[in-house]
Amino acid sequence: MSDIFSISLSRTDIKEAGLFLSALDKKAHKFVRHALNRSIKGVTTDTAKLVPDVFNVKPGQIRKTSKTYNAGNSGNNSGEFKTSAVFRGQKILAKHFSPMPNKRKNRQPDKGISIFLRKGEKFTIDGSFFGKSRKGVDQIYKRIGKPFYKNGRKTQHLAKPSLLSIPYMIKMSDVADEIQEGAIDRFNKNLKHNMKRALSKGI
Repeated sequence: MSDIFSISLSRTDIKEAGLFLSALDKKAHKFVRHALNRSIKGVTTDTAKLVPDVFNVKPGQIRKTSKTYNAGNSGNNSGEFKTSAVFRGQKILAKHFSPMPNKRKNRQPDKGISIFLRKGEKFTIDGSFFGKSRKGVDQIYKRIGKPFYKNGRKTQHLAKPSLLSIPYMIKMSDVADEIQEGAIDRFNKNLKHNMKRALSKGI
C-alpha cells in the first residue's frame, strides 16, 4: 500500500485573492487560477531540494512520486480555486540506501548490513545479509519467522527489508510547513503580477 502526502493551496489561503475576485469581473478568475497553478508547480521542486538534505534520497526519486492537480476551469467546479501536489509512494528497499558492504561477499557482516537512511547516520539492519535473487541480482535479505524443514533441510522464510516511503520522509523531515509557506509566497507574487496584468487590460 502506498503512503500519501499532499500540499494544497486555495484562494482562501490568501486574503488578497478573495478581494481581487470580489472587486473584478468573473474574467479575473483565470488570473487567480493561473497564479495557483504556477505556484503549486514549485512544491515538487522545493520538496526535491529540501528532503535530500535530511534523508539519503535523490531529487529524481522524489519527483517520480509527485503529481500536481491544477485548479479547475469551470465556474461551477467546486475545485476551481484549489490546487494541490500529491506525493504517493511505497517503502523503499534497503539496498537503495548506500549499503555497506554494497554487494555480496564471501564473508557477510556478523551483525548485518549497514545503510545510511538519514544523511550521515549509519543504521544496521540486524540479521540482514546479501544474497542473489532469482534474477541473479544482489539483494538484501533478512530471515523472518520460525525455522521449518523443507525437503529435509532446515530453512526460514526470507524478506527484503524495506524502510521509509518518500511521503513518510517528507512528514518526518519537518519541511512541510516550509514547503507550504513557499507555495503561499509564490502565490502572493504570482497573484500580484496577474492583478497588474488584469488592471492594465481594463478587466
